[in-house]
This record gives sequence, C-alpha cells and structure tokens, in this order.
Amino acid sequence: MWHNLKLLFFPVIPVFLTACTVDVHTSKDVPNLENRLKDVFYLASLAPSAHNTQMYSVTLFSGSNQVKINLDDSRLLKVADPLKRESLLSLGAYVRALEIAYLAYGYKTETKVNESELYLTYTNAPCAVDEAKQDNLISLMQKRHTDKRKFKIESIEPEVLKEISISFPNAQYLARNTSNFEFFKDRFIKAFSEQSYDPNAAHELSSWMRFSDSEAKAHKDGLPAELIGVTGIKKFFYYAFMDHDSVATDNFAKKSIEIAKAQAQNCAGYLVLKSKSDNFNELIETGKSLYDLMLHLTAHNIAIQPLSAPLEEPYTRKLFAYKLNTKDKLQILPKIFSKTPKILFKINELFQISKLLIVKISSLELSSLKI
Repeated sequence: MWHNLKLLFFPVIPVFLTACTVDVHTSKDVPNLENRLKDVFYLASLAPSAHNTQMYSVTLFSGSNQVKINLDDSRLLKVADPLKRESLLSLGAYVRALEIAYLAYGYKTETKVNESELYLTYTNAPCAVDEAKQDNLISLMQKRHTDKRKFKIESIEPEVLKEISISFPNAQYLARNTSNFEFFKDRFIKAFSEQSYDPNAAHELSSWMRFSDSEAKAHKDGLPAELIGVTGIKKFFYYAFMDHDSVATDNFAKKSIEIAKAQAQNCAGYLVLKSKSDNFNELIETGKSLYDLMLHLTAHNIAIQPLSAPLEEPYTRKLFAYKLNTKDKLQILPKIFSKTPKILFKINELFQISKLLIVKISSLELSSLKI
C-alpha cells in the first residue's frame, strides 16, 4: 500500500486585535496509517521551505517501510529559483527533519539518493534513543518553529561559537560591526532594493502571499501576515488595504525595502555555510546541515533568519566569495520579509544562499533547552 502525503503545516497564531486564534486546522488524518507515523510526518512538516511553498512530494510505501521524497514541480519558484537550488536545500532540510522525527518516535532510518529522488527506509527501534531524548527532540523541533520570544542582538557567547565551529566545520561566523558584516549588510540592502522592483519576482511572490485569515486557512502554506511579522492592529490594516495586486506596486516595494534595512542591521552577526559544489547530493547535504544547525542554535536559544538577496546576482556571488577567500560557488535562495526582528522564526522558510548559506543569528533571552 502507498500513501501520497501532503501535510501542509501552518501554525496556530494569536490575533491580538480580535483576541481570537487563527487556526488552519492542519489534519494528520491519513487513511490506514498508524498514529505514530501520522505524528512523524506531522512533525517533519514543520521543516522550513522557501516562501513556505513546501515544494516536496512524499509517498509512503507502508508495505516495505519506505518513503520516497522528491520535488513537487507545481510548487517550485520558477523566477526566484530557476535552477532549483533553494528547492533542493529545502528538500534536504525536510528529509533531515523526517529522519529526526522518525528517531524521536522510536525508528531507525537509512536514506539513499537515486538520481533526483530520495528513499528513506525506516525500521521500528524503540531503543534507538531513550524516552527523555525522544521528548526533547520533539520539543526542540516544535520550538524551532513556534518560539516567538523577543531576541537580543548582542554577541554570541564564545563557547557557543566554538561548538558551532566543531559541529559545523563548513560554517564561518561574521560578527556584528566587523568589516565583513558591514559588507554583507550593505550588499544585501542594495540587492534587495533592486529586486523589489522586478515585476516577475513580484508576480511570483504575490502568488504565495496570503491576505486574509480565510485564505491562509484554505491554502495552509505561503506567507500570511503573521509569518512576515505583521500582527495585532497592524495586521488588521494590512489585510484591509493590501491584496495580491498590491505586491507589484512601488509602495509595496518601498515598504519591503524599509523592512529589509531594519532586518539586515538587527542581528548579532551572519553565519556562512560553505559546500564544495552545487550538485544534487551536495545541495541535499547542505540542506540537512542547515536544519541540524537550526536545531543546534535553537537549543541555545539563538534565532536564525536566512537572507538571500545579496547573492542572486553572479557578480555579487563572486564578490562575496572573494571577500571570504573561498573558491566555493554561491547559490541563491529567496528573500526574507520581516516587519521587525522581534520573533524567532517569522517565516517557515528556508531562505538563503548556499555554497555560502548566510543566516542571521541572534541571542534569545531565556535559558537554553538541553538535548
């Protein structure tokens, strides 16, 4: 028996203006699938993806305990990601989330690549990790997506940076107020400003924007107000006066640029992930590494908000590579749109560049969650 699974996840979000809750009623009901596996796929559905398009197709062959995961062409970003680089990074992040979700619910997994598809085989292994660690893994994956606490922009603690350098040798940290930080920040703002007036990009973005609670509930994907940091009374006016046609206007571009400028500055630094090439396997592994990094930083109460615009132009990619003294090629993921840098994961998205995968990181206020 096989099941084609598309668990489109969307968070439960408070609406402060009306004192009620927006709930898109994500369903875990898949016929003939045991409850534990329903929980596995629901937890994996919290993985980030560009524009929250969730561009993967998942097929479960329950008779052979195998899952096939591949890109869903109908959900790809043809303008922002014509070479599918960001999509493959998103796919890698989803596969890693699925592996960890299986582990958290008492399974062992093995994942193999077959051309443009991935096959994950799972076996029941109740003792794979102890119960306490299973609960911590589940909590950590949920926290990575739902934590909405305010964060601080002060420097990351040296011991945490040391852990990152050991666990992620392909990572490079660019601290706030350093020349590399300022260079990346300025180029991000410049590139974002140029791209905000691209009519093709605006049209594609518009198709993934959500401009009402009912639209968000109907689609269970994309970018509603909350996921771009617009809440409370601002959300009321945003939904009242904005629609899909608004995305192509100069006013929308100007407001987006204002947000991008604030977003680029308000962080502790940038973190750069490097990979040796941009082939299928490398991009999948980089996506997995990004998801591991997200969980690692979440455990230390560190927010991660990927950026993309600076490296979407070949000249800028080469310039950044030269600046960082690396021969790695750069790949581009879509842009982040956040109102203000006040919440941990404003968008359930994998935004960012690649070979150099740049992400903002910032310290949170509360104590870390141990795993």
